[in-house]
Amino acid sequence: MLNIKATSKSKEDRSTSTRSTMYTGVCLKDV
Repeated sequence: MLNIKATSKSKEDRSTSTRSTMYTGVCLKDV
């Protein structure tokens, strides 16, 4: 899951900062 999170964060961060932050927060909380 770490790899997926890192990759998603990078791609999402470039696409949308807001979505990236929300996704990262959810992942971190979920973990």
